[in-house]
Parts: sequence; structure tokens; C-alpha cells
Amino acid sequence: MLDKRPRPRKISKVQKIALQRNISAHELAKNILTEAGYKIVRQETPVFEGGWRGYLVEYPCQISDVQFVKRMRRSWLIDLADLVIDGVPTEEIASANQSEYEWTKEV
Repeated sequence: MLDKRPRPRKISKVQKIALQRNISAHELAKNILTEAGYKIVRQETPVFEGGWRGYLVEYPCQISDVQFVKRMRRSWLIDLADLVIDGVPTEEIASANQSEYEWTKEV
């Protein structure tokens, strides 16, 4: 017989730290990214499907001599902050996430 209990959800490092500090994971992610040299701007017009505005994030690196900028969802900011905490080089993150409407934390 299968166990009907739900599996525990995997919680990210940023979410764990946010819980300990009693702040939102989103706010902590923005703070981590800002300290790491990323520039984050909230979009005023909808960018994503469903009318989500998202964020415009300028990475502190260049790809092919062009400053790397990506539109991101709120949840992607937390994933990005997790990668920054793990010490993944910015260039690797940017190279893996060049597609405009997709995100991967598998770097």
C-alpha cells in the first residue's frame, strides 16, 4: 500500500535563512543579489503571461562584450540568490539562462 502522507517540500537556502530572520524570502533574495552586484528593477508593464510584471535584472558580468540583462519572475530571484550563496560564478548562471522566458537553476 502506498504511503498517502505528502512528501516534505524541499526548501531553498534563501527560504531557510528568511524563516530564521523572519523576513520574506523575496526580500532577502533581493538584498543578497544587490550586495552581489546585481541591479534589480521592477517592471511597470506586464511582461510575462498572465499579466505578471516581473523584474529586469542586470548581472554583474558580460557575455560577448555585452552587459547581460534578463527579465525574471519573483521566484527566479530566489533561485538566483541560492546560486549566488552557493558560489556559482555569475558568467555560468548567465550562460545557462540566456533564453528570455525560461529559467534553470541547473548550472
